[in-house]
Amino acid sequence: MIPLNIENFWLNKIIFNYLFSFSHIHNIIDISLIFISKYLIWLLILFFTYFFLSLSLKDKIITFKEMVQYSIGIIFSYFITWGLKTILLVPRPFINENILPIIDKSQDLYNSFPSGHTTLAFALSTNIFLYNKKIGYFAFIVAGLISISRIIVGVHYPLDIIMGIIIGITFPIILYKIIHNDK
Repeated sequence: MIPLNIENFWLNKIIFNYLFSFSHIHNIIDISLIFISKYLIWLLILFFTYFFLSLSLKDKIITFKEMVQYSIGIIFSYFITWGLKTILLVPRPFINENILPIIDKSQDLYNSFPSGHTTLAFALSTNIFLYNKKIGYFAFIVAGLISISRIIVGVHYPLDIIMGIIIGITFPIILYKIIHNDK
């Protein structure tokens, strides 16, 4: 376990406090943020599954084997994020900032860096983008909403999100290049 003090980086705090100021304004906004932050990822997962099953089974653009390989890339990205969280033990913002988050994370106090939701959202979106730019841009917008909402609800710092984006984009691209260089 390596304690990492990224939460004390001044720009990280400034951006966090600015975005968090959009929470606790109105119940409807908070409920929307909770939905985006916690549940929109599941819709993106369902869409990814539908999209790649359609490419594989219906359109025959990719093989089922390739679809499995891309899924492995997403899982690999997520496990890297999980490993970093386990090793680095960065406290969530509500611990350091003495704020009340919109989402209860009382069972998960020191797993802030990097953001798992962000990693997963960007890994899914990157894979979609690699096959269909138009739909991929839309998926990236959804991933961005999920990521920013994680800051606004008070459970992640901006650097958590940035690292999640880097991991989520990098490994699917690497795997895509490996798969397509074999052909």
